[in-house]
Amino acid sequence: MVYYPKNNPNAVKRGTIPVKRDVYDRFIYTFPGDLPIQVGVSYEYYFEVFDNDAIHNYKSSKSMVFTHRESTESEKEDQLLQQQNENINSLEKSLKTQEKQFNEMDKLQKLGKEKESLEFKEQQKVNDFIQKQKKQDEMMKEFAEKMKDNLDKVKTDKKDETKDLLKERLEKVDKDFEKNKKLLDELQKLNEKIQKEELFEKMDQLKQQSKNQTKNLQQLVELTKKYYVEKKAEQIADKLDKLSEKQDKLAENDKENSSNKQDEINKEFDALQKELDELDKENKELNKETNADLVLGIWECSEDLKGRVGQVLVTQDKVIGSEDKVDNCDYKDMWGTMLFQKNMVRYIDPELAHPGKQIQEWIDMGMSIKAVKPSGIVTGN
Repeated sequence: MVYYPKNNPNAVKRGTIPVKRDVYDRFIYTFPGDLPIQVGVSYEYYFEVFDNDAIHNYKSSKSMVFTHRESTESEKEDQLLQQQNENINSLEKSLKTQEKQFNEMDKLQKLGKEKESLEFKEQQKVNDFIQKQKKQDEMMKEFAEKMKDNLDKVKTDKKDETKDLLKERLEKVDKDFEKNKKLLDELQKLNEKIQKEELFEKMDQLKQQSKNQTKNLQQLVELTKKYYVEKKAEQIADKLDKLSEKQDKLAENDKENSSNKQDEINKEFDALQKELDELDKENKELNKETNADLVLGIWECSEDLKGRVGQVLVTQDKVIGSEDKVDNCDYKDMWGTMLFQKNMVRYIDPELAHPGKQIQEWIDMGMSIKAVKPSGIVTGN
């Protein structure tokens, strides 16, 4: 096999692929295999075979020319962020479609109250709803799985609590979809048997379950967006550092320093500036004031209080994890005050010692919990 950089055909290199000494052979090869190449460089390559006719100087035959370019680590990170952005947007669109399904469910429930028994036409409407909901759930499940797979590919130098929690919640989403599927199958059987009362009881159960799930997914989409904005900011900062080093080296080397090379650096900087502007726009959109279901006053938790108080995991201003007096909990913040929206009152369990024990439950239900952090560290006695 013969290969060379596309912009430098004279820098030819060769590799050997073992084949059978026969009239015909077939092989599978993925370039570059074990061959040494430079990432970020476009290569052309072709296959060439020779016969054993020494008298005629070993006649040869060539394949067509193929091209290949191995992405740099930075480009792979860009692709990863772009893919996740597409996954998030797709799931967000599906969640908007889910609202139409809730409206359809309301109509069917109204119909169930108005009629003593379901005729074939009404049965068909229920069946159409069930099939649409199954497809909708499958689509949302697929996007959620893609988001989780994408998170698995994100490289981190240290323990990333936010990433781990997002993955955990996405796994829970997968289990919720399985519960929905079971309910939809039960609905279909009840519809076929024309068991009206039980059918609409199950439909109401599905409605409540789906609404909680939708709220949870909406919050998950928002949290994943914020996570990737943070990752994109880290990536841009790294690119700027490398570009700065490149500029310094160019300034130190008079022979290398040319207007063309300086223009290349300027273009790279302009591209990064454009990325920064887009990131700033996304960040402002994410940080728009939202009506949180619950606002927690939080403080940094000292080592002597960890495990003795309610601790929370916060990303930007969102509470995404909570532990109440749990040994070895490494969440950095503790909560001290609560401000509820009126709609939250019905979710408070009076049997529990205090509502702080329900924070994680509310997070799992998709409630929006905001954190407000005054300055200072609270310490124990």
